[in-house]
Amino acid sequence: MEFISDKNKLDYYIKKYRLKDYFSDEYFPEHYKYMTVTKFARDEYIFTERGNIQYMYIFLNGKVKVCSLLRNGKQQLLNLITGISFFGDLELFNITNPFITIQAVNESYAIAL
Repeated sequence: MEFISDKNKLDYYIKKYRLKDYFSDEYFPEHYKYMTVTKFARDEYIFTERGNIQYMYIFLNGKVKVCSLLRNGKQQLLNLITGISFFGDLELFNITNPFITIQAVNESYAIAL
């Protein structure tokens, strides 16, 4: 994972994907302070099953696969995501540990919170 500390790029993504619509006007400035654009390389893991979560992500573009580990050790593909999606919201607040693995299929971008 590479953090991209470019506020112009962050502002570009916020405007392009209308991300302010997902936050209340009152609290958006507070959340904005903690937002960073992140880049995931091909085959890089974003979350691993039962791993620790450090960030919530707003997935922007690229492609990621969501998998579950079966008892026989194989992975079952649950979903391929290519558009706006939120990852880690429940896990970040200790509601649950991740029971899935999320891995970048190709170079992908997200906003870390």
